[in-house]
Amino acid sequence: MARCAVNLVAVDGPVVDSLVAGAPYWKKGRIPGDLYGLTGDTPSFGVSAVLMTRADMDDRIVAAFARALTTQVEALKSKHPALAELTIQDMISGSMPAPIHPAATQVYRELGLLK
Repeated sequence: MARCAVNLVAVDGPVVDSLVAGAPYWKKGRIPGDLYGLTGDTPSFGVSAVLMTRADMDDRIVAAFARALTTQVEALKSKHPALAELTIQDMISGSMPAPIHPAATQVYRELGLLK
């Protein structure tokens, strides 16, 4: 950005509304202006990052990872400004492209994050 002009283009409106309504993995969002030293946010859309594993992955490994991730979300948020609004609920609910691993589900229930 120090070497050339930056112009983020807003991607919004009826076409994006239709796209988001038609596919559960798309979602509306915004690019925070402060990430790029801009005065305002830029409307956009995209997908959420998803971490996947195999159904036959060792339950102990999945449970340890799920517990570590959910108990360290504040530290994760501090690693990059794009993660500043990340919440545990965003990470474990919503439209998932695959079922949550049973061992992760058990951890989320133990932590009171799922019923």
